[in-house]
Amino acid sequence: MTKAGQKGKKFTSKKGIVRIVIFTVAVAAILVAMLFAGRKPSGIVTAYVKKGTITHKSTSEAVFLKEEVGINSSFDGKFVPNTDEGAKVAKGEVIAYIVADGMEDVFAQLKAAERKLNAAQTAAYAYTNVYPDGYQLAESEIRDVNAKLASDAQYGNISDYPELIAQMNELFKDRNMADDPNRDDAYIKNLTKEINELNGKLSGYTHKIEAPCAGIVSFFTDGTAAGTTDFYKELATCEQEEKFDGITFDKYKNVRSTETYAGKKVTSGTFVARIMPDIYCYVVAKTDIGSQGRFEFASKDLGISGKGKVVYFDKNVLVMKCATGNETFCAYNKADLDIYISSESGMKVPVTSLTDWDDPKLNARLTVVKSSIVKYIYVEVLAYDNEYAIIAPHSVFDSSGPNVVLNDTYVVNYESVTEGEVV
Repeated sequence: MTKAGQKGKKFTSKKGIVRIVIFTVAVAAILVAMLFAGRKPSGIVTAYVKKGTITHKSTSEAVFLKEEVGINSSFDGKFVPNTDEGAKVAKGEVIAYIVADGMEDVFAQLKAAERKLNAAQTAAYAYTNVYPDGYQLAESEIRDVNAKLASDAQYGNISDYPELIAQMNELFKDRNMADDPNRDDAYIKNLTKEINELNGKLSGYTHKIEAPCAGIVSFFTDGTAAGTTDFYKELATCEQEEKFDGITFDKYKNVRSTETYAGKKVTSGTFVARIMPDIYCYVVAKTDIGSQGRFEFASKDLGISGKGKVVYFDKNVLVMKCATGNETFCAYNKADLDIYISSESGMKVPVTSLTDWDDPKLNARLTVVKSSIVKYIYVEVLAYDNEYAIIAPHSVFDSSGPNVVLNDTYVVNYESVTEGEVV
């Protein structure tokens, strides 16, 4: 082959290589363009579907409906409680006294002496049980001090001598007291004598008020002996029969507030206390939130709190049942409460990430990223508040498509993407 032919062949080969390179680059460019077509490279905010619970909160007017046994004073005088507010008492227990005019100071002296006697008897009982033989204990400690004195004298150590002698004198006193058969009785006998004298002065001037039944006592009353008992029994029947027809908050909104006569003068017939034989009560609140399950409530102003179960809820009324264990809880018939109700647990997402809601607010669209591709998945909304929603894996209308599962990636700012995008 001539030199000219060889030169032409080389040129042709170079052109072919260039064409191949250009073609390859073009194909690659087209593939890249197709792969990232419509992609928004920045500004997309994503998060993971997590498990959570929505707790509804409502600040609501509420009434407490309790079974009550009213207690009236049968005498005129100062009403003095003998037990704590909210305490559990036994039938026949003295819960209060009525003290006649002019005898208040004598009664106060009697109560002070009784407290001293109780403290003395408690201390004597503790000493007797901790040191069953006080004499032998003192004797043992005296022998120990004597041994220490003998040892110090043997080695000429007199620095501890004054302290040991003082300790020995105290131990002799303890031993002599322990050996006195009347050692625990002198103070107690004097207190007992004082109490008997004071009771003599008060004879006919004080009157006991006893609990007519066992239960929780409260010295706060609403002025009516029936109290909230009728309402309580009505709701107990409704709960038992599972029928709450006609139950509205307005039915109970006029329940009276309570006040106490503790430390005040009363006349015969005054409603001074109440016993709640049932530890449970109903809390009826005016609120539009509700859910079957548990609830908690609190009032920071009154210092009361409680928890229990929801037994009924409708548009504007919530009926809850709880125990009256809080000592201050028994004192009130109504209050403004912060009520917390756990409604649903499950997959939790922000409400703002949901769009295209249906009219009943039962279904909405969540923008999800699966295998780097944006998908619109319609889900059932089980519960929601102002911030979050609990969702089911799919809509109630379509269970055949893709589902949302825990740890799926969803797009927070769904308006930044379109379905089918690769991100």
